[in-house]
Amino acid sequence: HPVSLAYWFRLIDLDSDGVIRTNEMRHFYKEQMQRMDDMNCEVVPFEDVLCQMSDLLTPDVEGEFRLTDFMKPDRIRLT
Repeated sequence: HPVSLAYWFRLIDLDSDGVIRTNEMRHFYKEQMQRMDDMNCEVVPFEDVLCQMSDLLTPDVEGEFRLTDFMKPDRIRLT
């Protein structure tokens, strides 16, 4: 849902500049890496997740994600 996407986007956009950059994503992903390791799961490197996000969202600037990137109807199904 677009409202939910906007809410989570604002939370992750730590400097409130309208762009989520790799340093902001890495900040949150570090915790997830620790959780995966604690649960003896395969830890997916951040660079792999970033590559997958870039492939899915095709941002205008590599490594910079805007809310509009998440709301492209041809990229993400909003139901």
